[in-house]
Amino acid sequence: MRAKRLLAATVLVGTLGTAGMLTAPSARACVYNFPSSGTTVPSTIAGTPEPGTTCTSSITLAGFLGSNMPTPLFNKITPGDPSQTGIGLVGTADNEVGIGNFIQIGVSNTQNPLSIAVGSVQAGEAWELRGTNTAGTLPADSVVASGTSATDNVIMSINSGGFQFLDLTAIGPNPASNVLLTHFDSQEGGVPEPASLALLGSALVGFGLLRRRRRPTAAA
Repeated sequence: MRAKRLLAATVLVGTLGTAGMLTAPSARACVYNFPSSGTTVPSTIAGTPEPGTTCTSSITLAGFLGSNMPTPLFNKITPGDPSQTGIGLVGTADNEVGIGNFIQIGVSNTQNPLSIAVGSVQAGEAWELRGTNTAGTLPADSVVASGTSATDNVIMSINSGGFQFLDLTAIGPNPASNVLLTHFDSQEGGVPEPASLALLGSALVGFGLLRRRRRPTAAA
């Protein structure tokens, strides 16, 4: 009787482990690594998978001085001042993202939840991430996320809201507000991790024992 209970428990654990592995995606993400040197920023950045996950998505980046006024992106790296490191715009004050101009992030090839961090947010400055389905335009509303100096460089989880693009722009109250895009990543389904593989092994062992125990004996 005890052996039967142990066998049943093994099968149950294995079954639950297998079901969890097949239905629960990894919590890890695709990270879009910005250049670590130079001023050139690629228009398309492929996601880099974190350990234990797969990653096939990518984002597009484009800079605008105003609606339909494209400008190159600027990779700003100021030694000794991490808050001044990130992606900005050519042709703006301090090569950052100011009020009325924006970085447009194409997210149609990503999966929620998304994560963003914004840097160079000083006292009196704030930023907004606005959703749109039109390339090259900065909508007046559709705010998906926002932050102030209190959230400078803090990674926050957001949802794209079904929009194809997310526009990062600076807002007041300081009329000279300007910020930088410092981090962006998205969720994507993961591959089985070691713990999940162990549970799968338990399931296979349990199923094998159960089948062996139920195998009919040969007639005498």
